[in-house]
Amino acid sequence: MTNSKTLAQPLQSTEPPIDEYKRPSWASLPRKGQLLVLCMIRITEPITVLCLNSYIFYQLRYLDPTLPEDEIIRQASNLRSVYMLTQCVSSFLWGRIADSPLGGRKLAVLLALSCSFLSNLSLCFISSYRQALAIYAAQGFSNNNTAIVRTLVSEVVPQKRFQARAFVLLPICTSLASVLGPLIAGLTVEANPQTQINNHSLLDRYPYALPPLINSVLLLVPLLATFLFLEETLESLRDKYDPGIAISRRLVSFFSWSSHQPARYEAIRLDIDENGEVESVDRTEHADQRGSSMQLSHLTEGSNGDSKTEYFLPMSRTFTKKMMLVLFAGVLQDMQVSVTSDAMNNLLSFPVASEEQKRQMVLPFRFSGGAGYKPSSLAWTTCIFGILGLPFQLLLYPRITQSLGVLKTWRYLMFAFPLIWFLYPYFAVLPSSTPPPSEKTGFFIWGFIVFLATISGLFVGCVMPCQLILVAQSSPHPSALARTQSIAFFASTATRASSSAISGRLLAYGLDRNLTGLPFWLSALMGVIAIGINSFIQEESGS
Repeated sequence: MTNSKTLAQPLQSTEPPIDEYKRPSWASLPRKGQLLVLCMIRITEPITVLCLNSYIFYQLRYLDPTLPEDEIIRQASNLRSVYMLTQCVSSFLWGRIADSPLGGRKLAVLLALSCSFLSNLSLCFISSYRQALAIYAAQGFSNNNTAIVRTLVSEVVPQKRFQARAFVLLPICTSLASVLGPLIAGLTVEANPQTQINNHSLLDRYPYALPPLINSVLLLVPLLATFLFLEETLESLRDKYDPGIAISRRLVSFFSWSSHQPARYEAIRLDIDENGEVESVDRTEHADQRGSSMQLSHLTEGSNGDSKTEYFLPMSRTFTKKMMLVLFAGVLQDMQVSVTSDAMNNLLSFPVASEEQKRQMVLPFRFSGGAGYKPSSLAWTTCIFGILGLPFQLLLYPRITQSLGVLKTWRYLMFAFPLIWFLYPYFAVLPSSTPPPSEKTGFFIWGFIVFLATISGLFVGCVMPCQLILVAQSSPHPSALARTQSIAFFASTATRASSSAISGRLLAYGLDRNLTGLPFWLSALMGVIAIGINSFIQEESGS
């Protein structure tokens, strides 16, 4: 029996048994191999999106040099909106596939990664704005693993005391992607590629083809890792034959000179029950563990008998009051982050204010102009935000949640959101060491960017994983977990899509009227409303 388990779970075989009395730490985090595969899957989407955001302003200007800057901002916002709207439309489809016994989590991930690979290749050959809209729509449809990965994390690590660290891995992946994605763009594209138009190579005809081509190659890594190593967590499919697991186990057996056995999954719940972890944690940490133990009780119901009674919660019973409240709070949070990040990307690329515009400036509200950043400078700015957020997510966030709990951490840190959003646009009025129209630089500019990146990494970076945990806990039944995540992802992407379009139009409107901070101040108002809503959220698992 032991050998069968070890061979069925090759990524977990080297991990020591979980000590249920030991204080949670990164070293004691279970199922590290499966979490590594999930992190590889999760990091691919933000790499693609952030890479595109770093140069989309200049690519659109290259496609039509006659367009004014405010129209380019609107087009860039439309592309982001189309991308996120197609994510909304397809999220229910992917969630249904992931929850269905005819599909499963692993099949949904493999299909989405394969489609994303093909759509990334299509991004290499954009030649018009309309074509870009169609390809961005296909990219959004396929780049839809976020909800499924969240579901897999909650099922791979069902113990609630480990979930703070398990779920923070997802925002950490986003932070790493915010470094890698813009870096790929900054090192491979130019702001004005028309100087090479007389050449006849592929990259001269499509000067923005190299970043999506690199992203396509990077997608092959998680695609292969998913096929070979990712284990199915859907209850009805755990014991099914998996050719990918079979191949990987044969490879491991070949290199380790050990024999192999039939490729079947061993249910995760058996390991947990044999160690007595559910009962022990429930006794010692009942208040903190209530959500996980209730979920596991559904998964293990009937395990003492010869037959299992499977229950599939109807869609009509998925929308509980508790889940809807968590979703609404998440919508307000996503609206703030989306409006601010989209406006910030556009504003950093927007030309610096002229001397005449500076003379019309009346602080604190009436000012105009951007930073005039080229793709390389924009890439380094995004990298700073990603790098400075990592220490807080890795070191500080787990300690805060252990001390305060997920819900209190979420509530307290969100008090800083309105002030952060209010401060964002004021880099446009800071003195630069270079005169217009050169891009802004100097001590004050980069010092302010580092300050914004630090406070954003501390507060925003630590709030996001709390939101993911609360969504997972709001699922009314384990059989609806993937659909709950898909519904939350649908609400999130719909919010981000509409917020992106609103942000672009507000920024264009504000820049024409010396009100550059308009979208940022709207986010600050949303932050105040969200603080009031959060007081009604309760940290309880679905029943």
